[in-house]
Amino acid sequence: MSKLKFVHGDGVSVKINGRAVGGILSAECGVKNNLMKIQEFLTVKPVYFEESPEYTLVIKSRYDLSDLPNGEQLSSVSFEYGGRKITYSGCAVGSTSARMLPGKLTEYSAVLSASDRSVEYV
Repeated sequence: MSKLKFVHGDGVSVKINGRAVGGILSAECGVKNNLMKIQEFLTVKPVYFEESPEYTLVIKSRYDLSDLPNGEQLSSVSFEYGGRKITYSGCAVGSTSARMLPGKLTEYSAVLSASDRSVEYV
């Protein structure tokens, strides 16, 4: 029987393009499975199914993720916690926004899409 483990935000380290970053407030990771059907001509019955997952990340931070140092492109985001490293690669920034509240620090939000996800046990 496997043990149930809870992930606490203070135990997660976030790396963007292989470099550790701070100021991350929250991260949401989701997946949408797109199903591609290959059909034979003049039939309704599919011959082959192919899944192509699309990963979506919503990251909220204290700094703007679209302004990476040295003009770098955002290519990978990884999360390390509890002996696991989850890496999203082939990332592209879909949209960014900033939320400014009186008397508080600015909160930046970025919606990213990724083409690949890998899990490593470290």
